[in-house]
Amino acid sequence: MELQPRSSIVRLASLILCVLVPLASFASRGGDKSKSSSSSKSSGSSHSSSGSSHSSGSSHASSSSRSARSSRRGSESASASGSSSRSYSGRTAHAPSVSKTNSSTSHYSGNTSGNDSASRTHDTSSGAKVHKGKNKTSSSVDSRERTGDSVHATDTHRTGTELHATGHTAFRRETNVGDRRVARDERGRVRDIHGRDMDIHHGVRGGTRFVATHNDRRVVGYGAGRGFTERRYYSRGTRVYVQRTYVFGGRSHAYAYRSYYYHGWPYYHYVPAYYYHPFFYRWAYNPWARPVYYHWGWFGDPWYRGYGYYFNPYPVYPSASLWLTDFLLAENLRAAYDARSSSYAADVSEPVDTPSPAGGQAALSPEVKQLIADEVQRQLDAERAAAAQPPDSSQLQENKQPSEEVPAALDPKQKIFIVGSNLDLVSDSGECAVTAGDVLLRTGSAPDANNRVSVSVLSSKKGDCAVDTTSEVEATELQEMHNQFREKMDTGLKALSENQGKNGLPAAPNTETSASEVPPPTVDPDAESELNSQQKNAEQEEQTVQKAASANPGERIPEPAPKGKDVVPKNQPE
Repeated sequence: MELQPRSSIVRLASLILCVLVPLASFASRGGDKSKSSSSSKSSGSSHSSSGSSHSSGSSHASSSSRSARSSRRGSESASASGSSSRSYSGRTAHAPSVSKTNSSTSHYSGNTSGNDSASRTHDTSSGAKVHKGKNKTSSSVDSRERTGDSVHATDTHRTGTELHATGHTAFRRETNVGDRRVARDERGRVRDIHGRDMDIHHGVRGGTRFVATHNDRRVVGYGAGRGFTERRYYSRGTRVYVQRTYVFGGRSHAYAYRSYYYHGWPYYHYVPAYYYHPFFYRWAYNPWARPVYYHWGWFGDPWYRGYGYYFNPYPVYPSASLWLTDFLLAENLRAAYDARSSSYAADVSEPVDTPSPAGGQAALSPEVKQLIADEVQRQLDAERAAAAQPPDSSQLQENKQPSEEVPAALDPKQKIFIVGSNLDLVSDSGECAVTAGDVLLRTGSAPDANNRVSVSVLSSKKGDCAVDTTSEVEATELQEMHNQFREKMDTGLKALSENQGKNGLPAAPNTETSASEVPPPTVDPDAESELNSQQKNAEQEEQTVQKAASANPGERIPEPAPKGKDVVPKNQPE
C-alpha cells in the first residue's frame, strides 16, 4: 500500500512530461518561425527601400514583370556593391522620371522615334542621386514644372555614366558636352543629343530627327527640308488648339489639333478642317452598287517599284473603305521611301531577295489589310457622328466631359496602328526599327509609369523589325499614328469627293462641306524657312559634339553587357 502513492506520483510525472515536451518543441518551432518571419520582413523592407527605383510613386513595378525583374536585380546587386544609383528611363523628347533609391540597376528604356508629339515630362516627384567611383563623381537631379498650357522640364544629368540593362532595354552611355547631354550606344555612335532648346535623335537605321522649341513654337525636322512647325492658333472655352504646317517635297499643308493632358502627359487630337454631308459619309461607308476598277497613277513611281513586293492594291473596289485602305497604305509607303536614309539603303528598288538586316514578311497579308479596312470603317463612322452634331455642341459636350479625356490611341476598340514615321523599338533580340507603312498591334491596355504600352509588329517591310516582335511604345506615339491615320483618311475622302463619277468611281450623292469645331488652319508662310533655319542649328549642334569627340580620341567606349546576365553600373567604386 505504501507503493501506491509513489506509483501515482510517477504516473503524474510521466503525464506532465508527455504534455510539456510537445509544448516545448512547438514553442521552439514557433520561435524559429518568428525569427524567419522577422528576417523575411526585414529582407522585404530592405528590398522595398533598395529596389524601388521603378515605383516613382506609382504601380509600374507591379504592372511590368520586366520592371520587377530589374528591381530585384538592382536589390541583389546592392548587397554586393553597397553603392547608390538610380533607374533612368531614357527619352529623346522629355526629361526622364527619377525616383530616390539606395540601389538598382541603371538602365535606358529604349523606344525612340520620329515622333511628332510634344516634349513629355512624366508627373513624377523630383529625385536625386550621387554616385562616386574611381576618379568619377556623378550626380543627377530631375524636376518638372508645368506652366499654363506647356510643360517645361529642367534636367541636370551625370557625366561619364554607363547604362546597362536586360530585356526590352538598350545600352547607352551618357556624357556631357558643355550644356548638352549626349547618349552613345555600344558601338560608340551618337544616338541622342539633348540641348537647352533642341533634341536630336539618330535612329537605329540611320535617320535623323530634331525637335526645337523657341518662342512658344515647336519645329520638328526629319532632314532634307521635311518636317513641320507648330504653334497655338485658337482657343474655345478651356480647349486649346494648335496648328501644324507640314513641309514635304516643297509642298505645305496645315492641320489642326486639340491639345490636352492625360495622366500628366501631353496629347494631341486631330481635328478635321471641315465635315462632309451625312449622305457622303453614307456613300463612303456602305458598299457601292457594284465593284469598280480603278487605275492608280503610281504604278511607275520609284516608291512602288521599291515596295511592290510588300503592297499590292485590291483588283476591284466594292466599297470606299477598301479604296481608302489602299490610299492610306500608298501614302505611308511613299513617305517611307522619301524618308530613307542614305546610310542604310540607297535604293530600295534593288531585287527583293537582297539580304536585309532584320526580319519583315514578304507581303502585307490580306488579313492585315482587312483589319486596316475595318479600322477605316470605324473612323468613317466616328467622323460621320461628329459631323451630325450641331456646330456649337462641342462647347456643351466640353462641360459634360470628365476631367481627363482618354486618348483615342487607348480606346479599347483601337488596336491597329499604321506606322507613320521611323520608330525605334527595343525587343529581346535588340534594337530594330519600323518605318511608315508597317503595322503595329497594341497588346497592352494601360500605359505603365513611363507612359509606355505593349505592342507587337503585325506586318513589316524588309529590313524592319520582324513580324511578331514585341516591344513597348509610348502612348503618345500611338496617338500620333492615329492622328496621321485620320489625316490621310481625310485626304483620301477629299480625293474621292473631287474624283467621284470619274475614273470608274461611282457618283457621290452630296459632297458639300460644313464647318468643323475650329476655323480651318492656314499654312504658315515662313514654315519652310524656319524649318531650314533650325536644320542648320541642328547641324551646328552635331558639329560641336563631333569636335568634342575628336578632342578626346582615347575615350573608351564600353562594351554592352552580355544578354541574359544581371549587370550593374561599371563605374561603381572598387
